[in-house]
Amino acid sequence: MKNFKNAILALIITVGLLSFANAQRLDLGAHVIPSISTGDLADLDGFGFGFDVFVDYYLDEHISLGAEIGLLSYSYELPGFGFLVPGADVTFNILPIQVNGAYHTDADAEFDFFGGLGLGLFTYTGDGDGSSFGLTPHLGSSIEISDELRFNGKIAYMIVTDSGFSP
Repeated sequence: MKNFKNAILALIITVGLLSFANAQRLDLGAHVIPSISTGDLADLDGFGFGFDVFVDYYLDEHISLGAEIGLLSYSYELPGFGFLVPGADVTFNILPIQVNGAYHTDADAEFDFFGGLGLGLFTYTGDGDGSSFGLTPHLGSSIEISDELRFNGKIAYMIVTDSGFSP
């Protein structure tokens, strides 16, 4: 929980510092994250769910820098030993805290494609607590709904150096 509070504080400080700069544009938002587990997490039920909040600062219509913090949750069942010792349902959580950079085709256009990379710390809890460095390449698009509202979606692949997961 301490890491979560520190991450929220870091995000607030980042938003504050970026908002004082003479920004071309500053976006705040959130994503809902359905997740398919691979690698060390492939032994889970195969599907996780979570969310993230982000802030993006646009240097111009093509380059953005930002920060995001999220929470991904996976469930799995520990095996039991017959009917005398049943298995147990366990939750494994990942808290990614990242800085992001992206290249946009035209961020001011009604429809924009972008590709980028996130780098950061991935804290995990559940079957052992810890943290690891990771990166997240992503591709996405943004559609203008109104002057103040855009719909943003992306596909990302999180690469974590060591998840600490051992089912």
